[in-house]
Amino acid sequence: MTTAQALEQVRTEVPELLVQAGLKDGVTDTSTGVKYYFNRIDGTKNLKEQTYVIWSINSVDVLNRADNKPKYRDAYVSINLYTTANRESQGILDLIENLEDSSIASGWAFEFSAEDHSTTDQMTFISFDISKKIQ
Repeated sequence: MTTAQALEQVRTEVPELLVQAGLKDGVTDTSTGVKYYFNRIDGTKNLKEQTYVIWSINSVDVLNRADNKPKYRDAYVSINLYTTANRESQGILDLIENLEDSSIASGWAFEFSAEDHSTTDQMTFISFDISKKIQ
């Protein structure tokens, strides 16, 4: 499996698992190319509480070779959740559970990575790492 093939597979699978977790299909910021996945709140837009996810590929490392070519790779991805909602609210806890369930159902390991809060914009950042052996 080439690097390009591994990247393509990850770029297909991760957006699918985000949508399966209940996030809206991504909206792309045309100036940066960053795609945002917004949380669905009962099908309505809640202007006071904004929650979205941005993800990034950290690496697609060679795990195993066959005939001197990469056969398996370990893909590592960060899923970063940003929210103005209370980080302990049931809605955020449900979203985290949905992200974990969707990741596991898609064959990805799911682990908490970090949490931080910005007093400037009153936004909480919660990061998760997912990983998967791909071929």
